[in-house]
Amino acid sequence: LYEPPVYGEQSQKRGPGQAGSPFVLHGQVETGQESPQEMAGAGQTGGIAREPYDPFFQVDWCVGLSATRRVGSDPGRNSLIMTPRLSLTNTGLRSSFSLETDAAILVEDNQPGRLSRLGFSYGGTYLSDRLTRINSAMNIDLRQDDAGALGVADNIEQLPLQLSALGQVELERRFGRFSALGSVQLERQLLGPTLLVNGVQQDNSDKSYIALGGSLRTTYEMGPNLAGFVTADLVRYWYDSVSPSSGTRQDGWEMELGGGIQVSWRDVLDSRFSLGYRVRNFDDALPGRLEAVVLGADLNYNPNDALGLSGQFSTTLNPGDPGNSQVASVDYSAAINLGYQLNSLVGLRGSAFGTWVRPVTGNQTRTSLGAGVGVDFALNRNLSLNADYSYGWAERVPAAGEYEHALVLGMLFSR
Repeated sequence: LYEPPVYGEQSQKRGPGQAGSPFVLHGQVETGQESPQEMAGAGQTGGIAREPYDPFFQVDWCVGLSATRRVGSDPGRNSLIMTPRLSLTNTGLRSSFSLETDAAILVEDNQPGRLSRLGFSYGGTYLSDRLTRINSAMNIDLRQDDAGALGVADNIEQLPLQLSALGQVELERRFGRFSALGSVQLERQLLGPTLLVNGVQQDNSDKSYIALGGSLRTTYEMGPNLAGFVTADLVRYWYDSVSPSSGTRQDGWEMELGGGIQVSWRDVLDSRFSLGYRVRNFDDALPGRLEAVVLGADLNYNPNDALGLSGQFSTTLNPGDPGNSQVASVDYSAAINLGYQLNSLVGLRGSAFGTWVRPVTGNQTRTSLGAGVGVDFALNRNLSLNADYSYGWAERVPAAGEYEHALVLGMLFSR
């Protein structure tokens, strides 16, 4: 579903080589080979090693405020959202890490203000020697989405409160042109009850789970701008309870084997394309087995300081939601973003997206499409004004499609 940009809220994207992976971490660190000077000589004065930055943390913060007017298939509505964000960064001789927290406070028609999102993230790296790197990352996210958004069923009054926690540790080692990376991930998803229009609370404990997984990736540099990689992922899921409608639990294993190429050229082009085969095996015989060919792509193109283009494509396996009559499906999503800086004061933005849900049985497909344009006016180094227009369309077969126009006016005050 298309949501106009929330000013002051940092977006999350998949890490390098992770298109279509079941784990996505904010703050994941790029990998590469450092020179001996970067490893041993940085931050030294008079032969005495010291931290290159003082004070210990580099502090950055911003506060965004935006007003939105939405009209479409549903009655028109207005909203006001404030998005504060704070980040702390430390860079040392062999290590670096960052901490970030952000929130979204939402006020809507005839509704008091509520905290719609609260997030915390950590990302860090440690270089034990010039060939070995240890990465770590963690995300904690508490949110409650809008029940009036496109694609949400009409019988839902309030969507559940969702708590997501995800942690990962990686170890990477280089062997000449080869590099090997191993990681361990732990994830917790917790969903509260859904409030229906008739006042009934629908329990979602059958969709809450704990996941423990690991992955291996081997990369070979075929040239200065071309590399190939092979990946293997294994994840174990434990759900909190059985589904009240089917009487089964969705515990099981998810496995994927794939590979791809990475093409890069200076700071202009960075792209990754992957192809794999993913299998979801359930412990109970009724859900059975879910499998599909998965495609992934991540493209970043910046030919100069004024123009920037990025695009993503991913494939995921969805075990379904028997309580809401949703069967298991293979989901595809694509997005493209374009930005152009006219001058030091004015910047233009455009984006488009699509999601396609294809069930393994039946014809209950779900499709969402959207596009938007925006302009940024920098009044000074601390204050900017923003204006956006977006259009979204969603269809849940057999129901008719819905559409929505949104106009957003916002401002961003940053340090």
